[in-house]
Amino acid sequence: MLNKIINSVLEKKSLEICHQSLLQLQSLSFQKHIKQSNLTLVKQFHKRALCIIILSKDRPAQLDLLLKSISINFITDIVNTEINIVYTASCKLHLSAYKVCFSRYSEFNLKSWEQISKPIVEIVTQILSSTSCLYTMILVDDCFFYRNFDLHSVLLDIPLNAVYATRLGFNICYSYTTNMKQQLPLLKPFKYFWQWSWSISNGGEWSYPGSFDGNIIPSQYVYLFFDLLRENSQLLHLLPNRLEYLFNYFVLACQPIGLCSTYTCVVNVPYTKVQKENRNHSMGYNLESLSKAYLNGVRIQLPSLSPLEVPSPHLELIFDIK
Repeated sequence: MLNKIINSVLEKKSLEICHQSLLQLQSLSFQKHIKQSNLTLVKQFHKRALCIIILSKDRPAQLDLLLKSISINFITDIVNTEINIVYTASCKLHLSAYKVCFSRYSEFNLKSWEQISKPIVEIVTQILSSTSCLYTMILVDDCFFYRNFDLHSVLLDIPLNAVYATRLGFNICYSYTTNMKQQLPLLKPFKYFWQWSWSISNGGEWSYPGSFDGNIIPSQYVYLFFDLLRENSQLLHLLPNRLEYLFNYFVLACQPIGLCSTYTCVVNVPYTKVQKENRNHSMGYNLESLSKAYLNGVRIQLPSLSPLEVPSPHLELIFDIK
């Protein structure tokens, strides 16, 4: 049944068709498969820790901002957090800038994976095959943590069937991607979090547990999805946007509960654009100019924002660059 969703994505079919396939996928047989797979993976993913996977292409300056924000705003022992950067450099300029970026964060438990011959699907599967972390967070390089994030407390208290959204909270009232107001779903208290049901009917970002903008997802879900894609040659070279779209339907089929804090701590700034597969908005800044400036010692400064200044998970900001 997952193949129906896969084909819908590849053929760019309507959301309604994907939704119908999803409803069929949320069958007892699929749930049984997930549970059986989890039993085989439970010994591997046993450590209450986080494996971060950052996807980056030609944006070392923005990647530096993301890593800086993790270094400053994570309230945790960052040494025990695995950070994996899967990156692509289309020219020597960007490649040189990436090398400078990696050298600046030696305090991290950081591994870099240049995407040369292996596709993203295979690299992510390889990363997850060697981790014991219970949870995985996938980030794209134009995100950053704009305020403190208590990762340690979150990992202690979220249940194993939950997806925690760092980019959702009571301050979210607008969707930048759809240019529409966004209503909150029914949020109920759960410990010191807020809980809701992930559902397509919520609309907008509240129906997107598979987001690559900082959701904390059980590692077995991520591993099962990417390992499954390896069996289909059409899917090995999907770009991140299409992967995220497909992954979201997979996570919805796993039927996790949704959790968030009162306010968000992550925001995505569409400062530049590196792909042509969709019509996502972008502020249009030049990638080569940013990398040249970065190699000359110029850095994007970490903005100081309050949650009330972040009404959407995506936000246009004029960075202070010096």
